[in-house]
Amino acid sequence: MKRHTSLVWLVIVILLGFALRLYQLDAVAFRGDEAFSAQYWAGQPLATTFSTIATIEPHPPLTYIVFRLWGLLVGVQTVFALRLLSVLSNTVGIAAMYALGKRLTGDRRVGLLSAAMWALHPFQIWHAQDFRNYALWAGLSVLTLWTALRVFQHPIRKNWILYAIVATVTGYVFYMELITIGILGLYVLIVPFVGARRASPQNIMPDSKNVTLAFTIRWSILNAAIIGLVFAAFFVTQGNLIGSGSYGGTTDGFELSQYAYRFLPVLNFGDTLSLEFRQILLPIFLIAFVTAWLVVLSHNRKQALFLTLLTIVPLIMIGIISTGMNIFRPRYVMMSSPAYILLLAAAIFITYDRAKSSFRQRMVWLLLTGFFVGWVAIAAISLRNYYNNPIYHKAPNWSAMTNYLRDNTQVGEVVIQTAVDSAYGFYYDAPADDFALPRSPEQSAEEIVANLEEWRDRYSSLWVVARTLQWANAGIVEAWVDENMQLVRDTATDGLPIREYKRWQVETSEIADEALTSFGTSIDLVGTRLFAPEPTGEITLWLYWHPQEITEEPFTVFVQLIGDINPITGSPLWSQDDHPPQNGRVTTDLWQTDIVYRDIYELPLEEVAAGSYEVWVGFYNPVTGERLLTSDGNDYYAVGTITVE
Repeated sequence: MKRHTSLVWLVIVILLGFALRLYQLDAVAFRGDEAFSAQYWAGQPLATTFSTIATIEPHPPLTYIVFRLWGLLVGVQTVFALRLLSVLSNTVGIAAMYALGKRLTGDRRVGLLSAAMWALHPFQIWHAQDFRNYALWAGLSVLTLWTALRVFQHPIRKNWILYAIVATVTGYVFYMELITIGILGLYVLIVPFVGARRASPQNIMPDSKNVTLAFTIRWSILNAAIIGLVFAAFFVTQGNLIGSGSYGGTTDGFELSQYAYRFLPVLNFGDTLSLEFRQILLPIFLIAFVTAWLVVLSHNRKQALFLTLLTIVPLIMIGIISTGMNIFRPRYVMMSSPAYILLLAAAIFITYDRAKSSFRQRMVWLLLTGFFVGWVAIAAISLRNYYNNPIYHKAPNWSAMTNYLRDNTQVGEVVIQTAVDSAYGFYYDAPADDFALPRSPEQSAEEIVANLEEWRDRYSSLWVVARTLQWANAGIVEAWVDENMQLVRDTATDGLPIREYKRWQVETSEIADEALTSFGTSIDLVGTRLFAPEPTGEITLWLYWHPQEITEEPFTVFVQLIGDINPITGSPLWSQDDHPPQNGRVTTDLWQTDIVYRDIYELPLEEVAAGSYEVWVGFYNPVTGERLLTSDGNDYYAVGTITVE
């Protein structure tokens, strides 16, 4: 392939990859870690970050600097603008993959195919749309490999300097890059014992024993210096983490089976495939990987060694580290992802060139090409799931939930967020006070209950939102409010529960000065509150009863949605909710006449046509069906109208 042609195709591939990374960039809300980055990396002065965040979170100093500068440039309120940093960083990796593939094999076709696979790679796209430092690290790590190969092939001063700068910068972006540097050092130590020592891109090593020995010493000294600089930055900014136990990881611990069912599929096809699909995919992937490796090994053992170390060593290292720290996630070994791409791309063109004279090679080429087509198909499925399937959204719709709270809460109320998720804080702008509870897995039940009792007495409403993490103290908040307060609103946005609780005692501010109507001589209706349709598709109605006397028989309350003739029922009734006051907690033949009772009803709207409706309430005897008449002589009271869209 001619240089001009390959560059034209490379530009097309880069534009495609850039478009895929921009597509629906802000369609999904920030997840917690992204919001944390926006608030504490990009949104506050570096001095504050280094004195607070860097002391509890082990990310290198350059990450904080880059994200702070980006925050100053684009602001910290717009998801699209913030995530654009990751988009641009990871798009650089497309060009870097082309350069790496070409440098490794001397074949522009390999470089171009590698760039295309990086452009389409679901795992790379996922992180390219994530406001964290993984996308930046992934792109820089490819550049580290490319600059290392430049040194291996042409150990001249400018190549040494370029590698030193890129490797140091990458190590200052993500500490796991030290594994990449270690792999390169291991390769330099092993490669003199592998195959012939010809000076060519395919051999990726200086040519004579003397130069190799001198090169190895020089290489080791340089990388020791780079590692020393990275460790020095760690000790200066985060030395307190050593031995303190203040950072034990925030994800999963080591589990051997996850290599097969999580790491290999995710590093190659992303994290948006079902476990069942991954299990089916695993043997096919292993066959493709082993076939490609054998092809590359038969062609050039040094290339095979280079790629083998990149695929295997990071997995071993993350396993070892994760026995003492909970960081057993594929994203921490993203530096190995290019090796899988390069193996398949190189093997395809090696067998293609050989297939011109060998039937067996033609079959191997067809097999590998079939694997590549399968890779593209699986990547497309993974991307479709990522873009369109809510199951695989990286975060729930925190924006929708906080918008609901902004529209439905008021000063004097409190929102209790049980998920302790930074994304909630990023979006929250409601008038009510808000707190996280439980604040940590170590917070005691006694302290949690004490907080709840204080807030119940201080605030007119307690809103409990989101889901508690799987901590030992999970569920304490929910159990306490259910037992001690009245649930007056129960809805959800995008699967995030939203519940409002009030004290059972009704405040005078909630009711009218005079009764709205009376039912018989027994019951005054002294207040109503009718809410617009909830996100989960029902109308919530609060009724306030003030008994004047008890009834001889227990009466049931009916709430009905009345409109035009319903073709299903042949009547104007479209929806209803009937039950005794407070769902049977009190009954009209036993309740007290000196108390106002708040009563909650919900009218489902699943089968209600769009239009305007009246809401009627009343009482009836469940045995005889007889209704109590209002002071106006009607057997119902019209609370108000509601519009269903």
